[in-house]
This record gives sequence, structure tokens and C-alpha cells, in this order.
Amino acid sequence: MQPEEWTPWLDDMDRLMEQATKAISSFNRKKVPKKTVETMKNVLHSMKGLFDMTGMSNSAQAISEIEELVHSEEGELQDTTKEAFQEMIDRVERIIEEIREQRPSDTKELDSKLALSSILIKENVTYQIEVEITADRSLKSARALGVINALKRMASIRSCIPSEEDLMLDANFDVLKIEASTFETPETLYSRLQKLPAVTSVSIEEKVQRRGVATDKKTVTSIKISTDDLSTLEKSITLLNSQIEGLKKEVDSVEALYKLADIERSFANIEKDLQKLRKVTLNSILAQIPTMAQRLAEAEGKKVEVYLQGRFVSLNRVLANTIIDPITQIARNAIVHGIEFPSERTAMGKDPIGSISIVGKAERGKVIIEITD
Repeated sequence: MQPEEWTPWLDDMDRLMEQATKAISSFNRKKVPKKTVETMKNVLHSMKGLFDMTGMSNSAQAISEIEELVHSEEGELQDTTKEAFQEMIDRVERIIEEIREQRPSDTKELDSKLALSSILIKENVTYQIEVEITADRSLKSARALGVINALKRMASIRSCIPSEEDLMLDANFDVLKIEASTFETPETLYSRLQKLPAVTSVSIEEKVQRRGVATDKKTVTSIKISTDDLSTLEKSITLLNSQIEGLKKEVDSVEALYKLADIERSFANIEKDLQKLRKVTLNSILAQIPTMAQRLAEAEGKKVEVYLQGRFVSLNRVLANTIIDPITQIARNAIVHGIEFPSERTAMGKDPIGSISIVGKAERGKVIIEITD
């Protein structure tokens, strides 16, 4: 495909990703609604066609396998099927971002990246996860609940210290300790957790054996880098680029010039990676909202559904940390003061279940977040 031909493809895929995200948001229910299952089937069928039209036949076939799995279990989706669908969406998201940046004419390399067979074959492993969070005491508990909520999208949580109930009461703690079982790799777990607001370090250690076979314990640890350190690194790269430009004027060898050009390209790639480190998706600050809303609504004797759109919109990490608290407070106010009790809503002819919609979108270099109850 030519670069300009990707635009309608990306538009269609963005629409499908929004539908998929809405479907995933209902996975925390005891039974996935029939409407959600239909959405999943439509999304999978459409994605399969979009990948097929680009010549990515292996990816289309892999999506077809997930589609057949959903069709076979539509009466009651298994946790493994929900996990497979969610991981597929995560991997498709990464492919979309590559296409958005590169607009490739050849899709052979991309066609191997979906690799959904690994999703269906993976083994369930239990990990001991420790997360350090830097925040004021009240916010620290809220951020910890956000970590738990993010993990629930990837794993089955067996235990948590402090417990979710204690965190709802602003428990005091130094390190959040979670035992969770998942099909995800530890590398995937820590890469997602370390992107969450206020998380300063993540440690993951395998706790159990796989299918009775002893395995070496695998530990993954990550530490966040401050934005000041990133700025210093970026300045150093800019200085090195300037020095390379000066060297170009002093060398006569064509071979040396080629080598300097290669070094320049390497630094350009590093600068590009650093820019990505400064960005997070809107999902990193919205992921905790549905669980918080459900728990608060239950405590208030109300019913509410939270709909999130635009979770793939990216924004500056510093900005993300500053807006999570006002968004959370607005959602809380909507539940406590805006949404009526089920009996009152029914008497007014409304659906007994209230709704909160949080929509994020990027327009002309700005990120707009609309919250509606």
C-alpha cells in the first residue's frame, strides 16, 4: 500500500479499536452481556477483513482463530478467551502505531508481529508483584487502586496487601504487594505497570512452578526515569549531533562520511524513543475509573456504567499526572450528586442504571477530555 492509502484504513481501524475498548470495559462483570459478545464478533470480523486487504494474511488468519473462539463460547465467555481478545487488541494497537508512523509499502515484516498463536498457547503463571508509589497518603491509595485495576485487565488477582477494601479507606502502606496469576509475560506486566501515574518502581517474581516442572525464578524490575534526566539526555544527544556536523566538514573520506551518517541515524532513533518515553496513553489515567465508579456507586446504593473512549490518545506524562485527580473527582461527584437512585430513575422513565461517559480526543495539538453523566 502507498502511504496515502493507509489513511482510510487507519480511520476504520481506530473506530474498531474504540468499539473493542468498550467491549473490554464490560469484562469485569460476572457474565459478559450478549451485546458485548456481538460487538466483539463484529470487531473481529471487520479487523480480519482490514488486515486481509493489506496483504497481511497471517494476521487475518490469527484474528479468525480468536473470532471462532468467541463464536464457540458466546453463551458464556471463558476468562482465557477474554484475555486472548484483550491481548489481541493490545498487539493490534502496537501495529497500528507502527503503521501510523511509517506508512509502509511492504507489510511482510508487520504481518509476523501479531503472532496470536502465542496468546492461545501460553501457560498461566503466578507472580509476586511489588509496586512502589509516590503520592500523598489519600492519593496513594487511589493510585494503588489504579494499579490493581490495571492488573485485573491482565491477570487474576489472588491476594493484595493492603486489600482493596483497606485502600478504599485510605490505608497507609509503603509497598503494594500483589499475588496474581496471568498468561502474560513478566516483561509485559512491568512495562504496563511502570507507565501508570505515581508508580516509581515495579518488581515481579515468579512464584509457582509450571505444570509440575521446576523453573528458575524470573525477576523483572523497573525504575522510572525523571523528565529532568530525559531532558539532560536529549541535550547531550543534540550536542553530539552538532559535533558530528562539525566532523563532517573536517573529513575527506567518503567511507568516514557514511559512518558519520549512520551514527546520525542512530541518534535520530534514540531521540524518537525518548519522545515516546515522555508520552503515555489516556488509558493510563482512565483505567482505574470504572472500578472506582462501580465501588462508589455500590456504596451509595446506585447503579452506574462507565464508558471510555479515546484511550489510545497520547499526552505528555507530566500532564497526565496532573489531570488524573480532577477527572477522578468529577466522576465521584457525578455518582454522588448527579446520578439518581435506581427507584427515582425508574419513576422518571429513565434506565435504572446511570451512565458516565469520558471521551478523550486530540485536536490541533490539544487533548480534549469530555465528561458527561
